[in-house]
Amino acid sequence: MKKLVFLLLLLSVTALFPQAAGPFEGKIIYTEYNGDLVEIGTVDYWIKKDDTRLDFSSGGSMLVTNGMVYYMMHDSKTYSSVPHLLDIDSEEYKEMKLEISRNVQKFDQKRTLIGFPCERWLIRKNDEETEIWVTKGFKRFVMFDDLTSKESIFWHAVLQDQYFPLEVTEYDSHGNIKSRFSATGHERIPLDEEFFRVPSKYKPVSK
Repeated sequence: MKKLVFLLLLLSVTALFPQAAGPFEGKIIYTEYNGDLVEIGTVDYWIKKDDTRLDFSSGGSMLVTNGMVYYMMHDSKTYSSVPHLLDIDSEEYKEMKLEISRNVQKFDQKRTLIGFPCERWLIRKNDEETEIWVTKGFKRFVMFDDLTSKESIFWHAVLQDQYFPLEVTEYDSHGNIKSRFSATGHERIPLDEEFFRVPSKYKPVSK
């Protein structure tokens, strides 16, 4: 009887804290909203070990695997690719980290999103604020990666391969919501490695 009670208790704890079930493999569903908090799109964010795949409701997918980023256009069955590299020793990156240290405020506020414990951060930049709720226990977040832009460097310096945002809300200088990007569901499922590869029928194109 005691053994049965212990097993039931263990199952209930596992259900309450999904991050305790080992490295996450499966899908996180993100929903995008405009300033009026009207849904404008979704992103399915797939994770398996060091591989990541993003499927956008607007069409197309992005793969991050084996040191490369692939952009797939399903209608034309084509793709483009770039190396997934970021020079964290560059002066630009160091300056961005210094800026972040001055403008990122971390709070003791806690919140649970889709079953994962999060903490609240506030980033002030150009008289505007971005509120993010971050969790840990995931691989590097690649949603905002565009390795030719300062925005990519900014987000990498913020998260530093340790934190994973489950909600990002941008505010204008008057405190009005500009946009929100929020995790609205998740599913743990085993994924085949081929799901994170460009199909052999797809043709490369210049980016």
